[in-house]
Amino acid sequence: MRKRPYSAYAHYRLLDQNGNPAGFIRDGVYKGHDFQVTPLSPWDGTVLGIDRDPPELMDRSKRLGVILGTRLRFDSGEVLHLVPMTRGGDPHRDPRIEDLDQFRVMLQAQELAEDAGEFQRAAEIGRSLDLAAFYECPHCHNDPCAREACELCHGDGFVWEGIDLDP
Repeated sequence: MRKRPYSAYAHYRLLDQNGNPAGFIRDGVYKGHDFQVTPLSPWDGTVLGIDRDPPELMDRSKRLGVILGTRLRFDSGEVLHLVPMTRGGDPHRDPRIEDLDQFRVMLQAQELAEDAGEFQRAAEIGRSLDLAAFYECPHCHNDPCAREACELCHGDGFVWEGIDLDP
């Protein structure tokens, strides 16, 4: 299970501080609200989030901003809110777990695979969990002792990626 709300495999609508559409991020590709496709510019930027914490929005050669929680904070000072969207069915990609009950079942399946010594199967399930629309609870960090009393995740140890914890 991933540690932060942003997923490089998710789709997000971007809203400005007034709630107006300001673009989107799909699979790590950023296109602003006024984006126009040209042969030299198929996008406005890409989010590098696999090996960077926090994820950074990059132009071809420079950093444009950073994703902190559910906010895209541009280096210019502008802040946009990330609103997760369902990815929908794509026959060319693994399905993304967006259902709470299905996510719980997969967590249990991973635990059972680990207990049975099926580590390759557990790792495969772990990859599906990393793609899911849920992430580790930022309050209890899925700690078995703390999660039972956690008011944010209600004992699950995880929360939906769209939960807004920013001030």
